[in-house]
Amino acid sequence: MVSQSPRAWTSAVNLPRGSQIARKQLHNRWGGVRQGGIAPSTDTPNVFLFTDEKASSAHGYRQDRWVDSQLFEYCGEGQTGDQSIVRYNKSVATAAGDGKEIHLFSGWRGIVTYVGPIELDEREPFYFDVGRDVKGNDRRVVVFRLRPSGFRGPGGPREEGLDREQLIDMTSLEGSVYRYANESATTNRERVPFSVDPDLQDRSLRAHAIAQNVLAEWVADKSLVPLSPSLDDPPYDLAWRDGDSTYVAEVKSIVPENEVRQLRLGLGQVLDYAHQLDARGVLFVDRRPLSDRWSDIAAAAGVELLWPASLVGK
Repeated sequence: MVSQSPRAWTSAVNLPRGSQIARKQLHNRWGGVRQGGIAPSTDTPNVFLFTDEKASSAHGYRQDRWVDSQLFEYCGEGQTGDQSIVRYNKSVATAAGDGKEIHLFSGWRGIVTYVGPIELDEREPFYFDVGRDVKGNDRRVVVFRLRPSGFRGPGGPREEGLDREQLIDMTSLEGSVYRYANESATTNRERVPFSVDPDLQDRSLRAHAIAQNVLAEWVADKSLVPLSPSLDDPPYDLAWRDGDSTYVAEVKSIVPENEVRQLRLGLGQVLDYAHQLDARGVLFVDRRPLSDRWSDIAAAAGVELLWPASLVGK
């Protein structure tokens, strides 16, 4: 147990790695929310993360895990419904920009163990994944990707908040009010036996739906109107207008095994849609591509390549 006099404590968390401290005492010294996994402090420049396997399961969170010795994946806050980069999740996503440090502890209550200071991966700070709540319902979860400090490595239909009268008259784009993608969708088509893993195919469908809705919510948060294609439009995933510019987006879910194929396909599709609609093309993927060359390839073609973490502050 760490024992120090009150005068020795400052806004900097100076606990030795592996030391133990009562969570109550931790918050008495440095502030922060006293319950839950994410505890941002308003008194000191710190954000505290608590990880516990039993607590995660009990509250409907995806299990936190070390991918390797230098990469920790941490499930965001929110026990029910889809998770987004708001409230406590936002405090993690913007910690560096807010001048705050992130500190990881093992355990949720009582005596907790200090793992050490940790920071968001610069390359891909977070992504969205398919998870389940405490009742077993599918939902969207935020997964933060964190590294020990100092390390540098290479739902159903919703239309709330969208007023049909807000739609802007576009010259070459008809569009209709955005139709939220079903994030619990599964494939109902009959498959040739052993040709496709049905679980992988269903996961791909849900990942695509999550990414599409994330982009639509980002557009709406900018006080713009996300649009779905009308009968006379090409089958794009999402479109919107900002001032005099029209944007059309193709959404793709990617994994290492299909990244090249999906990005090539997505670039071709969005270039076609952009040409038909006299619009700017956006290729939105659910994860940052492994190779940075794809951003250069997209830019050379006049397409903006984006992913969830790239939207923060944009």
